[in-house]
Amino acid sequence: MKLILNLNTSGRQFRTVFELMRDEKPRTLRVISDITGYPETSISARLRDFRKEEYGAHWVEENRIIRGRMPVREYKLIPNPHCEIVECGQMPLL
Repeated sequence: MKLILNLNTSGRQFRTVFELMRDEKPRTLRVISDITGYPETSISARLRDFRKEEYGAHWVEENRIIRGRMPVREYKLIPNPHCEIVECGQMPLL
């Protein structure tokens, strides 16, 4: 079964977070929230969505780091190389 992530039919929040994270740079929820303007809880839900098969079964690495004296988690999206990502305005190749 070919996996297809169609950004044309994804919600705005999903697209925004995916487009930001697809560069594979690790970011905390707070940093993602500051850049996108979306709440951290919503971003956390989108990161879980990225792992689901219906959204491409991408990998999301989660690393716990210490900043100052506080532990925080950084997330890094690794796009699934077996998933076709259809950009906004494109049609999927069937």
